[in-house]
Amino acid sequence: MNSIFKLRSPGRRTTSSSLPDFQVVKLVLALVFLGLPTLDASAHDPYEITSTVRIESNRTAVEVEMEFSAAMALIGASPSREASQEAALFQSHLPELRHAAGGFLEIGGAGGPLAATRTNVTLGVENHVRFELEYPAPGRGLKVAATGLKPLAERGAFGVGLTVLDMVNMKVLGQATLFVHSPVAEFAPAGLPAMAVATVAPPTNSGTSSAVPPAPSSPAAPKPAPAGDLLWVFVVLMVFGAVLLVLFRRWRAERG
Repeated sequence: MNSIFKLRSPGRRTTSSSLPDFQVVKLVLALVFLGLPTLDASAHDPYEITSTVRIESNRTAVEVEMEFSAAMALIGASPSREASQEAALFQSHLPELRHAAGGFLEIGGAGGPLAATRTNVTLGVENHVRFELEYPAPGRGLKVAATGLKPLAERGAFGVGLTVLDMVNMKVLGQATLFVHSPVAEFAPAGLPAMAVATVAPPTNSGTSSAVPPAPSSPAAPKPAPAGDLLWVFVVLMVFGAVLLVLFRRWRAERG
């Protein structure tokens, strides 16, 4: 039996319009890698700010991350047009950023609002600005409000993705997406009924918003696949399709 990988004999008929196998593979790979920057850019939301609250036995650790342009808008500064200048611009505005970090999220516990005991601001990967704060332990229950979004209200639909973790009992207390007019998000301690996921709608034309938590007994809605996972699925499918195309062309040539 002839192998499909056997080279064509000189007598085989070929058409001038068909590409050699190696050129087909090169063309497919070129299309894949040309499309990667576009897919990655479209998957990233410049108005999204992420935050994590970790409740420990003796403290509450808060981390907030946002793009450099959002951090500059937060303090009323103009962002740099060149990425190479952002580090110097960050250092020059570090006092204002530290002040903004202290009031970006309003953290409260059973006894009322909590004051930050430590505030740190750093420049992270891709020049994302990170706020790192510490608060006292909240006690029975936690309240979070995104009061720091007010300076950004006229600059776009900024929202804060919030995840609250109970590090003592190793549980996720809940998640929420907060906008400038969102009500305070409340999270019960581990062992008490709490909403698994709270989605807070963005402000409407009247300037109001509504929280739509699922029923406590219903399972949380599955999260969409991360953009990075979908990107690699696309790459694998494109390469697999190129290999199938090459094998089919050789099989057809053998039969012809």
